[in-house]
Amino acid sequence: MSKKVFFKPALGSQIGLGHAYRCISLAGMLPQDFRSCVIIPDNQKQYAELFSGGMDEVRILASFQDMRSEAENLINHCLERGSIIVLDGYEFDVSYQQVLKDTGVFVVSVDDFGEGRFVSDVVINHGCLNPRYDLPSYTICCTGPEYFMGRKSFREAASNKRKTVHEVTDIFVCFGGADPLDLTMPTVKTLRKMVPESALHVVTGPDYQGLEKLSSFTVESGRVHLYRNLDAQGMLDVMKHCQTGVVAASSVAMEACCAGLGLLVVAYTENQYNIASMLSQLDMAVMLTLMDYSQWPGLLLNTTSFLDPNVIQKHLASQQQHMTDSRPRIAQVFNDLYQKSKSTAS
Repeated sequence: MSKKVFFKPALGSQIGLGHAYRCISLAGMLPQDFRSCVIIPDNQKQYAELFSGGMDEVRILASFQDMRSEAENLINHCLERGSIIVLDGYEFDVSYQQVLKDTGVFVVSVDDFGEGRFVSDVVINHGCLNPRYDLPSYTICCTGPEYFMGRKSFREAASNKRKTVHEVTDIFVCFGGADPLDLTMPTVKTLRKMVPESALHVVTGPDYQGLEKLSSFTVESGRVHLYRNLDAQGMLDVMKHCQTGVVAASSVAMEACCAGLGLLVVAYTENQYNIASMLSQLDMAVMLTLMDYSQWPGLLLNTTSFLDPNVIQKHLASQQQHMTDSRPRIAQVFNDLYQKSKSTAS
């Protein structure tokens, strides 16, 4: 059997790029002698370049409206008995997984919600401590920060000694690659009022639609530094320059914990709640749940603990305890799966 792992992330400007970046990170955590191949539908081939540096192979297949037809197409053109595929996206439901399983494919599902039914061989959820899954007896469940699917730079930074924070001079802001609600702009404007003497370091991604307005505000207000499409090391460098930050409750938040950053994590979609809750429960961040977009500036104005050096220091100590390099654990998961696939294929 080939030591190739296929990846199928959900893509799109409304979905964001979190699934794609997570698959790239996971590909970098495979055992060294494994190869990675990402599968992209032809109606989203504009994202192929995104994977060029993080995957060994990019394969473009026909797109389908019907998910069962898509799964069958994977089997006809990519997968065989004993193949391993990672599914990262909410549309890859039980029926999709079952089509693959019925052909003898080994399925790894990456999940955010911490509940629901899966028939996959492995479920990975790095943002949930107490999942409520409905799983068959053969499924291996890997949850919590010990299975953090982070980029190499951040995983290695996790073991570094945390800095001592005496004052907040620089604040990090990031709401992911797309930020479809455009929380970035009101966050920057509100922080400007809250801490006018602190510099803001704002990171946006390729699908962010509010860049023109944000750039204009950056020029007018001063002490706002704008970054776009940073690679992992660039993102880590910006984070390490800051003492605290305001971020979406996503993989970005967990990367910030690796970098040693005091945090306000904001959960504004259902799938983000688990990460925010976990980071708050482990005392690694301050958590806010946003139910109404219009309330965001007021909520932020009334939340100041993430700017307190004493609170930040407490978060950094907890981050040091819980965030470690998870690659050995995840590599072992795929090694074990490969051994099972060999016996199945033969």
